[in-house]
Amino acid sequence: IQDAHFKNNLLVNNKPYENDSFGIVRKSGVLNINTQSGLANVKVIDNNKTIHLKNLTYIYQKDENASTSSFDIAKNTQNIILNGENLTLILADFNKTLNFDKMEANLKSDILDARATRKNANFDLHYSPN
Repeated sequence: IQDAHFKNNLLVNNKPYENDSFGIVRKSGVLNINTQSGLANVKVIDNNKTIHLKNLTYIYQKDENASTSSFDIAKNTQNIILNGENLTLILADFNKTLNFDKMEANLKSDILDARATRKNANFDLHYSPN
């Protein structure tokens, strides 16, 4: 897909990340999606998804119009690995910014494990509804 335009809450170099070109290849049951910019890559095998991001900023803000039940971790059947380098999370509702040199989050069924680092600081999160 050449020069796709999209809207999201991502920034690159403090500017909206709104267009990129994508290579999509499906071979032997494996789906690979790569951006031309190298900012995002995805690998999908059945219910297993691996997402790699780099040099991106995500702006999180609670959507008052969104259903609170749009994602129920207790009902999740996917296995998702999200990892990346040089990532920033802006928590707009709290006026806070978290910068990470490295980050990895694993969501396996209803259990979330996340780990991130920034210089000498470590951030660890474990969540299970049980």
